[in-house]
Amino acid sequence: MEWIMIVFWLCAVLVVYHHVGYPLLLKFGGRQARKVGNSPSPMDRGFKAEAGDEALPTITLLMPVYNEAATIAAKLQNLASLDYPADKLWVHVHFDGCSDNSYPIALSQLGDPALQQLQIRLFDHPHNRGKVAVLNEAMTRVHSDLVALTDVSALLPIDSLLLAVAHFADPKVGVVGEAYRFWQPGSQGEESYWQYQSQIKLCESALGGMLGAHGAFYMMRRECLTPLAADTINDDFILPMQAIAKGYKAVYDNRCAALELEISDAALEATRRKRIGAGNTQQLLRLLPLLHPKFGWVAFNFASGKGLRVLMPLCLMLLWLCAIPLATQSLLFQVLLVLQLLGYLLVILIQLTPLHPWPNLFRKIHYLVLGHWYNGMGTLRYCLRAPIRFLSQEKAA
Repeated sequence: MEWIMIVFWLCAVLVVYHHVGYPLLLKFGGRQARKVGNSPSPMDRGFKAEAGDEALPTITLLMPVYNEAATIAAKLQNLASLDYPADKLWVHVHFDGCSDNSYPIALSQLGDPALQQLQIRLFDHPHNRGKVAVLNEAMTRVHSDLVALTDVSALLPIDSLLLAVAHFADPKVGVVGEAYRFWQPGSQGEESYWQYQSQIKLCESALGGMLGAHGAFYMMRRECLTPLAADTINDDFILPMQAIAKGYKAVYDNRCAALELEISDAALEATRRKRIGAGNTQQLLRLLPLLHPKFGWVAFNFASGKGLRVLMPLCLMLLWLCAIPLATQSLLFQVLLVLQLLGYLLVILIQLTPLHPWPNLFRKIHYLVLGHWYNGMGTLRYCLRAPIRFLSQEKAA
């Protein structure tokens, strides 16, 4: 019985540390770090040609597309509105065997006067190969100083490029990520989760380096690009972390945010989070060298954040299983077992009654616990090498 108690308390400490201790450490440490240095100021162009334009680096913006007929026109108009010298920006749009009208719609948009200043190329690949294969090929066509990656469903603020570019004045910076917001969040829990993630990334960046990026928009030095393994799941995490492994810094700038147009429902959210769970496991295994103490805060953040997230479903399950035999011998563990059961019952009730006006705190608990459930399923299926349907257009966190 003693070893069961040890397992219980070990899991309890890990759960509390991951959800409470680590965020508090980040909040305090990140606040102190941000006092030392502020984010660099972007160049103020106001859509006018300036003498300082000559010093700005060249950018290739890569955008993989798979069946995005509903948003491709709006995205191209959005890219045309970005404030950056036209002769220093190239846009490469790669259509990955689309079965809808994404390519014809994009082609028709090229005649719009608003897009005339864009140096844009459309690559229509006849067969669907997946996002990773498209990205690997797209990388070979990049010859600019920097490369930006963006999702079709995310609209970018007009100063996104200038804000990101300002960070690259520091030669140690290899990756810059920007914030992420929902036009219409699928749920209160989802919105709260991404607000929380934004603060976590800001603090991680201040302390040692942003862990991964969001596919909605991020930018890298061309020399940081590394071809991805064909079975890579979370490309927007692996690519930035590979840059860190090369000795570069990854920073997060939340002064402007990509606006996500896609509205997720319960089914899409479940699929996405299972995929993320599998991706978290894969990236932990493939990026184990980044846990070496030589990487300092990056190693600490990686272990405390993404690393422990992989273990959370197992820890929660062991907390419940270990509490059962311990409850036969102790009132304390009887109470802890009942509290766990009530918590899981609450999650089930909210899942069965999504339209009921539950308090926001309860919805946040529901989103968190359900997320760990889906992450656990994704991890298990990845470890068992079961076939998982990973949609190439889905976003990872």
